[in-house]
Amino acid sequence: MNLTVLIERDEHSEMLVGSVAAVRSAYTQGASTAEVPANMREVLEMLAEEGMFDAACGFTLSVEYAATAA
Repeated sequence: MNLTVLIERDEHSEMLVGSVAAVRSAYTQGASTAEVPANMREVLEMLAEEGMFDAACGFTLSVEYAATAA
């Protein structure tokens, strides 16, 4: 299953914020565009452990940048 991480820049903190629209509660943040997808992978693994996301078949992440992430 391929999931898309949307990365945006938070206007107040200047941190990058990532979300996966297809998975409820899949949000994270990071200081770099490399850190956000890595953090999201950890979030998705935790959600799968809690039974909130079915990752039995595995997943891959693709990244999409909002205009605010630039």
